[in-house]
Amino acid sequence: MLYALTDFLVVIGVAIAVWRIWHQRPDSPTVNLLIGLSAFALAATIGTVRFATGAIDALQAQHSYWSAFAGVSGLLLIAISSVRLTWLSGRRHRLDQGILVALIAGYFGASAVLSATMIAPIALLLGLSSTAWLAWRQNWRPALFWLASWLLLIFASTAIGSLREEITFGIANWHIYHALLAIWAVLVGEAVRASTSTRA
Repeated sequence: MLYALTDFLVVIGVAIAVWRIWHQRPDSPTVNLLIGLSAFALAATIGTVRFATGAIDALQAQHSYWSAFAGVSGLLLIAISSVRLTWLSGRRHRLDQGILVALIAGYFGASAVLSATMIAPIALLLGLSSTAWLAWRQNWRPALFWLASWLLLIFASTAIGSLREEITFGIANWHIYHALLAIWAVLVGEAVRASTSTRA
């Protein structure tokens, strides 16, 4: 049951992020970002049901699949949206829906190796570029939120996520990883809120 609860923490984190963003006037960057966050919530919801109902083996494939989808297409949508909210802010783009379709289609055609070794690092680099741009423009509040979110995600993915079966300080890394993902989602919501306030 503890595994279900820590998966559900991610759902709560995404819900808080959506609540923080929802009052903003919806536009392509924020909508696409919300879709990206929703991918993480979907994977976590499947994980919650999987462990809460005891269907550990029955839902393993679906849980793994949608977790990988969130880590590739969901993360890249969030990263691209962070760029659109920062150093491409104010410019009109007609490719947003095309980007969304391409990301989803690209995931289905991408190998696991390509996804893990190329797409996720590209997403992180895009996200960090938006942070650097905000810092250069001295928009410190959104810059700090974005920086905290990306650094936390890098730490969670590399130091914890790759060793989810291990134990740290008497706690399974699985639980630590999902708790950090929940905090990351909240930080993304605060970063978007700060970025859109700066734009206004």
